[in-house]
This record gives sequence, C-alpha cells and structure tokens, in this order.
Amino acid sequence: MNQIRNGQMFTYLHFTNQFGSYLYDDNFQAFLADTFTDLSSYNILKSDYMRSEILGIDLGFTNEDAVIDEDELIVLEPGRQYSPI
Repeated sequence: MNQIRNGQMFTYLHFTNQFGSYLYDDNFQAFLADTFTDLSSYNILKSDYMRSEILGIDLGFTNEDAVIDEDELIVLEPGRQYSPI
C-alpha cells in the first residue's frame, strides 16, 4: 500500500505508527491534519470509522467507554475513541 497525495508517498509504516492512538490525542490529530484533506467526520451514532475517499482508507475506532441512549440516539458520555485503525 503506497499512497500518493500531493506528490508525497505514504507507506504502511506511516499509518501503522498510529495504531493504538486515541482520536483526540494531539499527536494523532496532527497526523490526521498532515495526512488527509478529505477525512469524513467521526460520528459514533452512525459508524465506528472515518473515511478518506482520496486515499481510499477507513480509520476505525473502538469506543467501549461511551454511554449512548440507544432509544433517543443521544451520546450521554463520549468516552475515549481508541484507534486500532
């Protein structure tokens, strides 16, 4: 998997270095900003991933800490979104 964006090539290592990151960790946010220009937003009520159409990659998250009212579809406590990507 070698992806090119704006003349810059990304290898597996560019992405695998981020395994185990939390979504709102400052370093992970910097990685997202430096890597993606079209990343969809993360919405725990709709899916457990964010998608980049340009790079053809989905970034998945687990979030077992979140408290969700499934009847009303309301996030009561967001928890920590952990990224196994």
